[in-house]
Amino acid sequence: MPDFKTRFVDEAGKSFVFKTYIFGQYLDSRVDSSRTQLVLSGEDELELDDELSRPQLDAAVTNVVKADAAPYMTTLREDKRRSIETLVANKAPQYRFMLSERYDQYLDRISPNASDDQLDIELYKVQKDIELAHREQARQIESLPVDGKGNSEMYKHLREQFLREENELGQAPLARYVVHRRTILELLDKALGTQDDGRYVKEEAIHSIIFPMRVSSDDVDYNRQNLWVIDERLAYHWYLGSDLPMNRLKAVNSAERDEPDIVVFNSAKVFAEAKRSFNSAVIVEFKRPERNEYPSTEEDPVEQVLRYARKLRQGGAKTDDGKTIDVAESTPFYAYIVCTLTPRMKDIALTRDFMVTPDGSGYFKFHTQLNCYIEMLSYDKMLDDSRKRNSAFFEKLQIPMV
Repeated sequence: MPDFKTRFVDEAGKSFVFKTYIFGQYLDSRVDSSRTQLVLSGEDELELDDELSRPQLDAAVTNVVKADAAPYMTTLREDKRRSIETLVANKAPQYRFMLSERYDQYLDRISPNASDDQLDIELYKVQKDIELAHREQARQIESLPVDGKGNSEMYKHLREQFLREENELGQAPLARYVVHRRTILELLDKALGTQDDGRYVKEEAIHSIIFPMRVSSDDVDYNRQNLWVIDERLAYHWYLGSDLPMNRLKAVNSAERDEPDIVVFNSAKVFAEAKRSFNSAVIVEFKRPERNEYPSTEEDPVEQVLRYARKLRQGGAKTDDGKTIDVAESTPFYAYIVCTLTPRMKDIALTRDFMVTPDGSGYFKFHTQLNCYIEMLSYDKMLDDSRKRNSAFFEKLQIPMV
């Protein structure tokens, strides 16, 4: 009884604890010779009609003590319930289904006055217990005789309860993932502002949040990448290299050590030649937030992504097993330059004849000779667009927007 691990308060405001003693002739007859323990059957032992098992004794005593303590437990339970509801509303909507009355018996197991971190752990344990009970319901449904299922009230009840809980449990992982997305957007929002030292973070910090650096998609679990921040479609790729030299990319055979921030190869082929071609490539280049200096002696971001595109087309791309990948002239390339649209970046865009995006938050251009669409994307636009794409999920789960 976790609620009994804390002190109660009486009508006079004085705190106290319950200390309970159980006695009776039956227990006297079941005590061992040393009088240190009771000789009762355990939970897994065969129950006899004239014998009282320890689980039966514990359940009976629990009910009596809870009844006696009920007048003092109201405030305690209300506070615990309020803490759980606050956690669910602000941080853990995946547990929202547990707030239903039918799960009160599970929430009773959680200790009062728990911190948010402790509550999250305990609610996770409760979810696993509910899932186990759900599996037991499925087993009961399957064990019913086939002939009796059609008109059986028990079958109808079990089936309706099973389907209701199946739907609730199925939503929990989705809710957890939506919370993950909100957390990533919060991290990005914080990273794009001035830091404690008054400076802006380097582009590596933004890059690492979206995708780990110096690895390929073969090294990274799906849950560790957040390419959806830029474009949902980027998550579904054939191969991705993140801050790797071109001569280490699976799809490129090059002696050069250019290191594009992110290169994505997309393959739509599903037949025998799938390994020998890809239908598009994406280049993503991050620039330090608020950077305004791009001296004439230094390559500007537009020329940088165009150089990457040229080398990807001319680099003799090969698969792991050495087969040449045909990069057709018709294969489209897409390049995203993610940066702050400082006066210098705007000047570069206008000098290179870029068009302003309809929302006025970026620039775009199509390079005909390289068949490459280039977009200058501001960090604010990237973050705002991602918020808009995910807002419906946040609203559905009733969690606040970042």
